[in-house]
Amino acid sequence: MEPKITANKLGEYLTASARRRRSIIKTLQEEGGFAAMHYTDARNAICDYLSGNISSKQLLEKSNELKNYVSDNNFTQSTKNASGAAIEDFIDLEDEIVVKNCIIKKGSEFQENSIEVSGVKVGAKPDLMLISAETEEVVGCIKFHFSQSASLDKDAAEYTATIMKKHLEDNYASGNKIDPKKVLIIDNPTGEIYEAPKSTKSRLKDIEAGCEEIFARWDA
Repeated sequence: MEPKITANKLGEYLTASARRRRSIIKTLQEEGGFAAMHYTDARNAICDYLSGNISSKQLLEKSNELKNYVSDNNFTQSTKNASGAAIEDFIDLEDEIVVKNCIIKKGSEFQENSIEVSGVKVGAKPDLMLISAETEEVVGCIKFHFSQSASLDKDAAEYTATIMKKHLEDNYASGNKIDPKKVLIIDNPTGEIYEAPKSTKSRLKDIEAGCEEIFARWDA
């Protein structure tokens, strides 16, 4: 099985202790590479809302539906209840998300969703793509971080944003410039919004080194 890691998890990996790094690789191997998505319902509903497919009223209704979901399967109930709470958190921070002169489209509408770095497949699927209203070209993206247990600090967020920016440049830029201010990592639990750094050269080297380490340890 080829080494795999998501952009969010790689951001965490690059800022983690040696012990935590080993734990991350072990968990990824057990889950087949990309970790299970525990906030799928929240992600889908929020992306539907921001891309104009559902109204604010429908989003609130979805939140209430998920928060009150009951099932004999404890895992299913807990993940849906958590998604409902995550949507509620998003509603509180919505006004902080400002994207000018852009059309917002769901990332699921775009085919490319990963890049290879030092032999590691990095899942870099944007939740939302930002399209220039003037040129109709990709200029940025939005990626959410929903986990309550794995906190997201500024360094980890900027590593994730750097990965996402590289993904857009490699697969969608077609000559146009990706705007780092429009590559947004949103930490849903805290309401923090992070932009890609203007200079990514040093961080890209760290990302390559981190992926080299993951590749070396994957089958060790």
